[in-house]
Amino acid sequence: MGDSRSKAPSNQGETAQMNHWLNWGILTTLLIASPALSQSARIDSATNQVFLKRRTWSDFHAVRVSTEIEEKDQIRVASGGKVRVACPNHRTPFWTSEQPIAIGRLCGGWRLVAGRGNQSAPTLGGTDPTIPYLISPRHTLLLSNTPTFRWNPVSGVTRYVVQVKSANRVIWETTVQEPQIIYSGSPLVPGTAYSVTVKASNGKTSDQDGIDQTRASELEFRVLRQPEANAIAQEVAAIRKSGLTDQATALAFAKFYGDYVLPAPTSQVYGLSDRTLDTYSLTTDAIAELEEQIKKGDPSTIVHRTLGNLYWQIGLAQPAIDHYNQSISLVQSSQDLEEWTLAQYGLGRTYVAISKPSEALNAYQQARTGFLFLGDTQRAAVLDRRIEKLKIQ
Repeated sequence: MGDSRSKAPSNQGETAQMNHWLNWGILTTLLIASPALSQSARIDSATNQVFLKRRTWSDFHAVRVSTEIEEKDQIRVASGGKVRVACPNHRTPFWTSEQPIAIGRLCGGWRLVAGRGNQSAPTLGGTDPTIPYLISPRHTLLLSNTPTFRWNPVSGVTRYVVQVKSANRVIWETTVQEPQIIYSGSPLVPGTAYSVTVKASNGKTSDQDGIDQTRASELEFRVLRQPEANAIAQEVAAIRKSGLTDQATALAFAKFYGDYVLPAPTSQVYGLSDRTLDTYSLTTDAIAELEEQIKKGDPSTIVHRTLGNLYWQIGLAQPAIDHYNQSISLVQSSQDLEEWTLAQYGLGRTYVAISKPSEALNAYQQARTGFLFLGDTQRAAVLDRRIEKLKIQ
């Protein structure tokens, strides 16, 4: 893709070390939260190498198409190149200059929306392969009232009993051999909390899911009411009309669904407390968009890293780890440095949550190195503190 030079690493020794790491496939990605109320833009396509400078970076670095960008970030393109940016206001301007420009200026306006909160700790689980732990819908809002229930396929199990409950009353039950089934019971009532329990023929149930002695909870799902669904349909239509590439479209939907939160006045209608309101998003729909993209034969570091984040968002530790590692395995060059760094961070954060300090220490050390190469000393300093805490455990 033309001129892919970047000013970092700054010397031959650092460059050799980076090439050595890339050859061994060690690069990963780090998830640092975006501003809570700011939508992001994305690089949709480019005819030559694009360079990005985050507001926390000391210099420009080469990045790939589909990279997410924030309002105060700057981009430039290699000589003779053209980059198309998908903006939060659904504009898709081109930029052709080697001179940098702030994304906010290029997009000509920035959308502010309610952003999702942190991962909900009570949902954490998804590590015991002998348990049919729930994969979807898990701690999520849904657009469809005929959801597909999916759970961990347990080796050697030949039969699963699936129950859907509302207010501790079983409203639907079926027995299947495969680790998934489409709901076919009575119409689900929008706004109502439903829970799913799966019992495997080995005697284990999804209710046993958790970390150490703590059981995963708050795994209910809720179908959206028509007013909220209509508002979402408008945004979905706007994204489709933007004319983005397939991967950029899938990532745009995943970003929108994964960050979606209900309007605060509806919390009582959906039976959600102030503590849990902003932890419920359309996460299942976000995951489905990206998994469908992978089925099309279009995997990438950013798609797998984003899936890792989404699985972390609903408390599924092992699926998150698997996707972070897959993101790392797809790294090809220094253009993937940020994705490598973010995936490493995601691994470290997940390993801390499931009490694997040695694995967490290794991942955080890799992420810290990545941030230093990016010139992001602030985030490297944050990891310094986390690393020191892990060393004394």
